[in-house]
Amino acid sequence: MAKFDIAQAVTNKIIDLIESGQVTGKGWQAPWNKGMALPRNAKTGKFYRGVNVLLLWNAGAYKSNVWATWKQWKSMGHQPENAKGQGRMIVFWKIIEKKERQPDGSEKVIDKVPFLRYSTVFNADLVPTYEEPDQNALDEAERFSNVDSVIESTGANIYHDGGHMAFYRPLTDSIHLPVFKSFDSASGYYSTALHELAHWTGHESRLKRDFSSRFGDNAYAFEELIAELSAAFSCAQLGITAETRQDHAEYIKHWLDVMKGDKNAIITASSQAAKATEYIIEASDSEASKDAA
Repeated sequence: MAKFDIAQAVTNKIIDLIESGQVTGKGWQAPWNKGMALPRNAKTGKFYRGVNVLLLWNAGAYKSNVWATWKQWKSMGHQPENAKGQGRMIVFWKIIEKKERQPDGSEKVIDKVPFLRYSTVFNADLVPTYEEPDQNALDEAERFSNVDSVIESTGANIYHDGGHMAFYRPLTDSIHLPVFKSFDSASGYYSTALHELAHWTGHESRLKRDFSSRFGDNAYAFEELIAELSAAFSCAQLGITAETRQDHAEYIKHWLDVMKGDKNAIITASSQAAKATEYIIEASDSEASKDAA
């Protein structure tokens, strides 16, 4: 029996997800942009990251965004019911240390090798004895005000130049957006701004993203995938609905080509997107800490 290839299994799921995206009058609509909350672990309270967000967003029509392994549910005194076939895969890296014995008898770590592993989680909808904690939901005005604060706290140079073009210009390290009223919705404006901010995080003075040597001609499309995913993650974390940029349909083929040619590409893209989102959100947290000091 062939060994289960975790990276290939993840890639196949995401390829199916992208290919399931709908083509509407506004162009291609990413299937992950459905106003979904970030998936969260029931036991640790932590949000899932990277490609696990996409895997759980694509897990089915569950109302809850809370998940845990069978063992975690059991440790909390719960047990999923009617769960046959309802487990969903998440992945994680396990680091194996290679050690070398030293002349004095001690061991020195000479290398660390990451191995991709997977686990199975179950949604809280399958656990009738679990009660989710109450969360104070922000109204729409509060959510948008919160996003404004996050964007401002990054310190990025953002210009509203008018017209219909939205882009990040590396040469001047600046973001250029249409005026707010030219967007069909507030969510459309914020999705676009967060997408361009994701590009902004890749600057050499920040996260230093450069995949030209790995993906060649598809490097630009790969960067667009990172920004697309980061915008979706950021919107979910900030409680607003992400909207796909209308000009992204042209990148779909490139995204699929990259994933079909490199089974680890989507894992890398999702990881980089998570880092971009964290960079953007943490800028706001840092400013809040300064204000409180």
